Parts: sequence; C-alpha cells; structure tokens
Amino acid sequence: GWNTFDYSSKSVKESVDRSLKRLKVHHVDMITVHDVEFSSDIEQIINETVPALRELQKEGKVRYVGISGYPLNVLLHVARRVPLDFVLTYCHYTLQNSSLEDYVEAFTKTGCGVISASPLCMGLLTSKGPPEFHPASKDLVEAATRARKVVEDKGGDLADLAIRWAVWSPLARSGDIATTLLGFAKASEVVANIGCVAHEPDKDLVTSVLEILKPFKNYDWPVGNPKWAELK
Repeated sequence: GWNTFDYSSKSVKESVDRSLKRLKVHHVDMITVHDVEFSSDIEQIINETVPALRELQKEGKVRYVGISGYPLNVLLHVARRVPLDFVLTYCHYTLQNSSLEDYVEAFTKTGCGVISASPLCMGLLTSKGPPEFHPASKDLVEAATRARKVVEDKGGDLADLAIRWAVWSPLARSGDIATTLLGFAKASEVVANIGCVAHEPDKDLVTSVLEILKPFKNYDWPVGNPKWAELK
C-alpha cells in the first residue's frame, strides 16, 4: 500500500549500505528514490530523503541521485523543489501514452535528465499481452490486442514496433529523453531488442496502431497516494 514505504534519512542510508555490501562494491553509479508517489509526506522526499542521498554522494557512495514514479505531476513537483540529477518515469512515452512530451521541457529546465522506462507499457504492447495485474482497462487491453493483430498480419511484431517508435522518436534522438529503459527476462530478448535500435519503425504500421489506440490516448491509471493526484 501507499503508506508502507519508509523514506526516512536513516532508512535510506542503511538501505544503501546494505546494497553496497550485497553487491560487493564501494559505490553505485545511480541511486533512485523509488515510487515517490507512495510517500505519505511529499515534503519528506524533498527535505529529508534526497538530501540524505546527497550526503552519501559527498561520501563517494553514490554518483547520481534521482527519483522514480508513475505520475508525472508528482515527479515534476519534486524536481522543481529539490535539485536532482535525473527523473525516471514509466509507461509515459509509448504508442499508447506519450504525455511525457508535455513535461520534458519542464524537467529539463530543472537541470535533470529524463529516463523513460517501459516503452512496452508493462507488457501491454507485446504479442503476449499484459500480465493479469496490469491496471489498464478491459477496453484498452482489447484495443492493444487489435493493434497486435494488425501488426502481425503485416508480418511485424508489436513490441518491436513499440521499441523502435520510442528510440527513434524526435525526443529520444535529440537527447531530451536521455535514456529509454527496457527490462529483459532472457538473453534472447537482449539480442532482439538491440536489433530494434538499428532501423526506424514502419511508419504505416505506426499510423495504424496509433489510430486503433487513439480513444485511449494518454490514458492514465491512479497510482500511489491519492492526495498527490492534483499536485502541481
């Protein structure tokens, strides 16, 4: 639940030390305050959690400090209040939801880099389809299934198309989105996804998929502490 995360300075520092010990390293390159929207007090993130990580940065245990989460408004609110090296958001720069476009400039003005994770929208834009726990509505899942069939009928793969769209997009190629982050379950997926970077997506297929998903353009689902929904 949203009220079970411990973002205290003590907890953060102890967590980093445990991680360094488990990894058998002296420092980590990037450290993320994960899912900040689950905080019961966003001011704690700003005034305690991030500053604690900055202290670890000065000690040489951490190189870059950032935050992650789903709601873009929450991430931007924090980024405007406390200096960050990066922000990581997910499912917000995909064939179904590209609302990150409306936030990139604002993030850049704060001085932080932008990492866009899950261009496959947590499995929604794949041949296998989303896992049972996926928060997308039934209608959106059905639309994604139709899109998958259209792509497959043309000899393509929806996941391949979605990744190509993300990494070949103007925001990614310009560097406004610094990194597109993908998860892999097996080595063959690494090889396949590297291949996606080599060639631009089929523009006609992209157009067809965007048309199918148009009724759900930038559709979001509620995540985290509900009192942050209207945060500016």
